[in-house]
Amino acid sequence: RVMESAIPGEHPLKQAAGEALSQIAQLESRYRKEDAWLSAAMARAQQARDVPVVKEEIAQLEEFLRGNPGYYLLHEVYYVLALNYQGLKRPGREYRCLKAAMDLKPGIVFYLPVKARAEKAIAAYNRKTAQDVTRVLLWMLLAVTAAVFYFSRPWQWVGVKHIILLLVMVL
Repeated sequence: RVMESAIPGEHPLKQAAGEALSQIAQLESRYRKEDAWLSAAMARAQQARDVPVVKEEIAQLEEFLRGNPGYYLLHEVYYVLALNYQGLKRPGREYRCLKAAMDLKPGIVFYLPVKARAEKAIAAYNRKTAQDVTRVLLWMLLAVTAAVFYFSRPWQWVGVKHIILLLVMVL
């Protein structure tokens, strides 16, 4: 938009925009194959797929991240990785990938729904963590109750009148 504006051609802002555009064009021509692969990966990530297929895609994306640390669309690779983790219902990893995408390129929120997805992912992660903690606490409570029941040896002192009283209270 700077290049199309009425700013004079010799203005430093217009020159900087021209240089940035030429750098982007060079990167696009250099990474043409990777860009096509990333576009296909993004399309696949938005479709429902089987778990083994998603795990394979995650492995490929992580390998790509390790092998191409200077890739100019690294933030989008993290976004696609987050979409795949969402398919596996791994909100913690999904959130970390979305955060990495936003850290690498804060402007990604203007053309991809990264921030909204990150908020949903962290909420899902918190919910899952609360469920896991609750489940562990309930199992521990059950174990303590069973131990207390065993050590109190109710079969030695509970009689018919106690059972009738319990049934009346329950009803």
